[in-house]
Amino acid sequence: MDKKINNMENRIQINGEWYIKEEPDAIPEPQKELDLTYFEGCVHETDEYCFEVTRIYRDYDANDFYSDNIDVKFTDKRTHPWKIDNWDNASWLRGIYDTDTITIGEALEVMDVNGVIELKALVGELIERGWIKYYNCENIITRKTKTFETDHRIPGVGC
Repeated sequence: MDKKINNMENRIQINGEWYIKEEPDAIPEPQKELDLTYFEGCVHETDEYCFEVTRIYRDYDANDFYSDNIDVKFTDKRTHPWKIDNWDNASWLRGIYDTDTITIGEALEVMDVNGVIELKALVGELIERGWIKYYNCENIITRKTKTFETDHRIPGVGC
């Protein structure tokens, strides 16, 4: 053994040659807390379609969500490769629930009638659970709280 080698724990021998082990660069500690966005989700899936719905917490600790802020990731599994689309317009989703002819026509451009029926049932469930507020021309009602609030939308628009 070579007497010139000091501090053996920082050395390594490979094929009879001694090398100094390189220390990995020190990873500094994070300077601040992470700014995380928490979300909650649900999925409705059939052989033809998949609807992945998420909503974002406003305050995770208080279990408080942004109102009408949901995202639906739609996957059409009838095609190869699968077609994927994202919808985040709660008014459009309410149009599906209300069987609005323009909204239904837009939905039929990406899915068949069975898909629209599934989407309408899903939107109804989201309204029932308070994920989407249900509006009518007179009032805004959320089934979760069963409260009415003044409707500040433009009269005649979206009714």
